[in-house]
Amino acid sequence: MSIQLASICLEILICIIALLGVFRGRKYMIGFIIAFGIYSYNNIASFYGWHFKAIGEGSGPLLLLVANIAIVFSVWKIYKN
Repeated sequence: MSIQLASICLEILICIIALLGVFRGRKYMIGFIIAFGIYSYNNIASFYGWHFKAIGEGSGPLLLLVANIAIVFSVWKIYKN
């Protein structure tokens, strides 16, 4: 098993755990779902050689920026609590 495949599995696991947190009323976990969902999609696309043509060329960095903003939002909400 490659390191990239292990990373994909961990990112999906984090998404599932964050989703369970949202179901328990921790709405700040939505940022983790968005971010790690994008990270796992990016890694899966890289693993299989897919391109982001469906959403526009060069949109990979934009997706990662959105993921990072979602993480910052979630961490800020955790910090405030």
